Formats: sequence, C-alpha cells, structure tokens
Amino acid sequence: MPTYVFKARDRRGAAITGQLEADSIQLARQLLSQQDLIPIRVQEKSALWDFLALPTQLLNQLFPVPFEEVLTFNQQLQTAYTVGIPVVQALEMIAAQMKNPRIKKALISVSEDVRNGKFLSEAMQRHPHVFDRIYVTLVRAGEASGELDTFLERISHLLERRSENKMKMKSALFYPKIVLSFVVIVAGVFVYVLLPKIKGFFDANKAQLPAVTRALIQVSDFFVSYAPFIAVLGISVFLGARYFLSTPTGRFAWDAFKLKLPVLGQLFLQLELNSFCFITEVLLRSGVTVTETLKILGSSLDNQVVAAQMDACRIEVERGGRFAHGLARSQFFPDFFVNLMTMGEEAGKLDSVLAQIGGHYRRETDYQLSNLSKLIEPMILLIILGLTGFLALAVFLPIWKMSRVIG
Repeated sequence: MPTYVFKARDRRGAAITGQLEADSIQLARQLLSQQDLIPIRVQEKSALWDFLALPTQLLNQLFPVPFEEVLTFNQQLQTAYTVGIPVVQALEMIAAQMKNPRIKKALISVSEDVRNGKFLSEAMQRHPHVFDRIYVTLVRAGEASGELDTFLERISHLLERRSENKMKMKSALFYPKIVLSFVVIVAGVFVYVLLPKIKGFFDANKAQLPAVTRALIQVSDFFVSYAPFIAVLGISVFLGARYFLSTPTGRFAWDAFKLKLPVLGQLFLQLELNSFCFITEVLLRSGVTVTETLKILGSSLDNQVVAAQMDACRIEVERGGRFAHGLARSQFFPDFFVNLMTMGEEAGKLDSVLAQIGGHYRRETDYQLSNLSKLIEPMILLIILGLTGFLALAVFLPIWKMSRVIG
C-alpha cells in the first residue's frame, strides 16, 4: 500500500503535516476529510522525499534525544493523567515548556494525531528517535488494559534505572577524566611555553638539545604548523566515528569491543543483565507474551551483541522450547542466571525470579561502580608516570645541559 505525505489544516486553521497509507491519492484525501482536516497538498512518498529527510534522520542517529528528557516528559504525563487532565491537553501543556526542539516538535505532532483519533501509542510510534519500541509497547499495553497511569509509572521506573546507571558510570569516571585532563594541560604548558624558551637559549649559544627534547619540540612544531588541518581532521574523524557507531555494523563492533575490556567488560555485561531482568519482568507482568518480549528485548537492550542473542532465544521458544534453554545457548548468560530462570519457569513464577536476579545484579553493579575508580587508578598511575617521566627527561636534561653550557 502506497504511503502519502500531506499538508492540511484543521478546523482552527492550524497547519498539520504527516503521512498516511492509502490505496490511492483520492482515498488519502477522503481519509483526511474524515478526520475533519482540509487537505492542502497530498503526494505519494518518493525516493526524493526520503533523500530530503536524510539530514533529519542522520541528526537523530548521531544525537539522539537523551532519555533523561523522555523521563521528565513521562513523569509529567503520568501526573497529568492521574489527576484527570485529558491526554491531548496534557501533551500540549508539556510541549509548551519543553526546551529541546526535537522532543517539542514530536509532542506537538503526537497531540495532533491523538486529537484526530489515533491511539497514543500509535502516535508515539511515528517518532522512534524519541519513543523507543519498549516505550510504545508499554503504552499500548496500558491503553489496552485501561491502566495507562500504572504503565506510565513502570516506564518511569525503567527510565530511572537507566538514568541511575548512567549517572553512576559518569561519577565513577569523573576522577580519571579530571586527572588525565590535568596531565594534558601540564603537557601543553611544557610544550608551548617552557620548551620554546629552552630552545631559544640553546640556539643562541649554538648548543645542541638532547634527543628526547628535540623529539618533543618536533611534535610541538608539527601540531602548531598544521593546527587547522589537524582540527578539521579531528572533527571529521569524530563525526565519521559517530556515524559509523550509529550503523548496525559499527554499533555491533563497538559493543563487542566493550565486552572484551579487561576491567570494564564484566561491568558492562552486568549492567546489561540488570536491564534484561528489569525489562523482561515489566513486560511479562504487563501481559506481554514471551515471544513478543524477546522481540522487544532485541531492540531495547543497549549492547547489540547481547541483544542479538534474543533472536536465537526467540526461535527456541517458538519451537516449543523453554526461555531458559534459549539463554543457555548464549555465552553471555552465566550458569547461575540460567539455573534460576529454569526454576522460575518450572514454578510458573518467572517474573518474581527475574525481580530477584535483577536485585542481585543491581547490588553487584552498585558495588562495582562505587569501586570503579579504585580499579582504574593503577592504569591512570601508569599513564601519569609514563607521561611525567617523558616530560621530565625532555625538560630537565636540557636544563642540566644548560648549566654546563653556562659554565
């Protein structure tokens, strides 16, 4: 069925743009009229339209909407819905105070779609850069059960868990970042302030600098001479890397690399298992089937290497196997995890067991995050000692030689 993009006006004269599916352009106009919209322009979506929309899609991939802002929106929507404010009015109120232009635009579009008769989940599904698949699924389940406020609360818990883990990771890495930044600043002062003066003195006295100092000065001269080129190259590499990581191949390669890191790899895996337990528990308690849960997990887990295991697990379940048996085929789920899942399935209390496992991994990740800086300190000390030793040789050798020249 063809897809048509349109521009129309509602009864109040407000301009509305969007897209819909219809068998013909005439039927598309009729569908708009049935929604009390006055069609202004209706045309079939073409490859040119996709090309024009490419910059927006690239922007959404490189710089996704932070889920902290989605959490703020969800909490406000939950509060408004609980006190009895209509959904459309609540969306308009929240959109009016949103500072992020992309989420603001998405909320305005969602409110217009809901006003025109669409379900809230259906309207949110059109904005995957703001509302991911698990968000839309839980909203749809809440609408179907008539307990949207309860499901919005569960979404808040999920987003809070993700935000909490992210903030703990940033807090643990804050000290190493400060130390390394200080080392870089000190190195810059040596290279750009102290060494040129030493070089000038030696040139005036026709003395030769030590090899270590000459090497450091050559590096400094290179960065000074080619500063514009290096800046352009650095920005290009940064944007190229961000784009590569936004592709499925790049994301998969990066996630596989993270799991192999000596100190952080186990922590990343435990964070992913924690998310797996919480998301699966919420979905199963919400009445979502195991097969559909595995489909959602495949697109909801942060690490794509672990998420890829969900497809194999889903195939196992569709063939009549157990959830835990599918997980046992993966190399990432520990035997302890799989054994508890097996007992939970046999007892018919899989959601309760997932809550217990999730609590265990949450305590483990909290402990490791609180001690992460201590684990990284040896590596930071090695880096600092190496840089400090090199700079000391580059600076103090010519100073020692300078005293001989003066003598």
